[in-house]
Amino acid sequence: MWFRVEWRGRWRALIGLTLLIAFATASVQATAAGARRGATAVDRLLEVTEPATLAVLPNRGEFDWDLVRTMPGVEAVSAFAVSAFIVDGIGDRGDVDPTRIGGFPFVDSEIWDSIERPVVLEGRIPESARSDEVAVTANFVDYFDLGVGDQVTLRLYDSQQLDTRDESGAPAGPSVQATIVGVIRSGWFSDLAGDPVGAVFPSPGLYAEFPDNVVGTAGAINVNALVRLSDRSADLDQFLRDFTTLTGVDNVESFDLVAAAGHIEDVASFESRALLLLSLTALLASFVLIGVAVSRFVGASSTDHETLQTIGLTPWQTRWAAGGPPTSAAGLGAVLGTGIAAYASRRFPIGTASDLEPSPGLSFDMVALLPPLLVVPVLVAVAAILALRSEDRRRSAPSRAAGVESITSTWPLPIGLGTRFALSARTTHTSGSARPALVGAVLGVTGVVAALTFAHGIADATDDYRRFGQTYDLHAYFGADGQDFDFVDPDATLSRIAADPGVDAVLDVRTDSARTDSGALTLFTHGAGPEPGVTAVDAVVTEGRLPSSDAEIALAPLSAESQGVGIGDSITLTGTAGSATLMVSGIAFVPAGPHNSYA
Repeated sequence: MWFRVEWRGRWRALIGLTLLIAFATASVQATAAGARRGATAVDRLLEVTEPATLAVLPNRGEFDWDLVRTMPGVEAVSAFAVSAFIVDGIGDRGDVDPTRIGGFPFVDSEIWDSIERPVVLEGRIPESARSDEVAVTANFVDYFDLGVGDQVTLRLYDSQQLDTRDESGAPAGPSVQATIVGVIRSGWFSDLAGDPVGAVFPSPGLYAEFPDNVVGTAGAINVNALVRLSDRSADLDQFLRDFTTLTGVDNVESFDLVAAAGHIEDVASFESRALLLLSLTALLASFVLIGVAVSRFVGASSTDHETLQTIGLTPWQTRWAAGGPPTSAAGLGAVLGTGIAAYASRRFPIGTASDLEPSPGLSFDMVALLPPLLVVPVLVAVAAILALRSEDRRRSAPSRAAGVESITSTWPLPIGLGTRFALSARTTHTSGSARPALVGAVLGVTGVVAALTFAHGIADATDDYRRFGQTYDLHAYFGADGQDFDFVDPDATLSRIAADPGVDAVLDVRTDSARTDSGALTLFTHGAGPEPGVTAVDAVVTEGRLPSSDAEIALAPLSAESQGVGIGDSITLTGTAGSATLMVSGIAFVPAGPHNSYA
């Protein structure tokens, strides 16, 4: 009977409590479930996509990948051409370079079958025999508003342009009207962090029909490959040594895709922990908000509860009567909050993990969503009972207001009066103790300051490339494979760049790879350029100094760690010109290039 009376007479307050609990529950559940989902996204994607173990880059056109397929432990190999094509028909987006959108064309049918078999977010995988079918990533769909069933035009270069590596002009080869048949995702076929444009991946049928327009005729276009090993924890250095023995290529580069996936997983885990911290913050805030609301709801009925005892209810029966209405509001709020959290799962995971989630969309995480359906009503019932007991004790205890007043009587009036209000333990029908609000205010201000400090650090690290050891704004390639491009004069171009009044410094870089006993290193030269007096782009040195002779080398932090060397140690490098032992003079950040990972 009392339950019905409370709901009829105080339905506005109970509905407000229901909505407050729903909002609090949804905030905690959604962020906790999103954190759990983001932390496992990389592993779940790798489990279903037959991921490549490493990318092997001999960086030469004529290469027999069938030899690699015969190596022990090799499950699959799929070769791709390091060539470009232009994607037309993508709308009037003048800020997009059409050469950036096309992924490297694969030249065999193993891709999407025995290696890097992607999850299909929409549509299907392109048929390997069709040159007019392509797949795209999710970012491409969002950015260009093009999806399954829409068409794009692939404009290919002719063989002469590819043979001379002259891709500076418009493609002179054939055009292919291709249909988007699928939106796919795997470790290799995924959107890159910070790149909203996405990518277009042609079917291997493009190479089958137009081989001269994909790799040329003179072997100038490199054909590299993805390799899947039966054991993802295999010794990759031993594999590369066996590769060199079998093929005779002693300066092969490689990308450890297992380590790359591990790095991405670390980033996703960091984001997940941040989201869990947000969930914990919301949980603590919910305790304060809901606790105060339940306490005030019960306190406002304290006189009625005394009346119930005078007509025969025991103290425990009175407490259950007081807890019934807020507990029922908690049950409704928990159900509503769980529904909101399940609906909000469409927006999770966030950050890095969002580009690698194999099953985007609605997700019902029972571990995060089900327990609050039972726990929240129980906690609210306990809070209501404790609030009533506290109310009973407060009425029977002597007032401490006189003591507080005597202490603050000599203080300035605003300070003394405010302190008495804050510390007073008395509660009336229309007011409650200010101490929970005071504690909540302190916690709230502390949380806001912490959040702003953290946000400032993130913004600073994002906006200032020096935080990442990068000190330049633009880069350009003047050659490849030891040869300058025929269509560019590097010295003259560098001189014109250095003479531009908007240019502060220039770095004339040669890059190559070398082998060590512990793997491979990508090497960069550090020089200002051909003109005297030109300033070289700075290198951020964290320890030691840059090399001062050809007997020294500075290593990037991750390279030094992987090689197990430090300042003053020696390292032996082997390349096409032989071997050399160099002394490590410093730890410095190297430029970000196409053939070195960045951490």
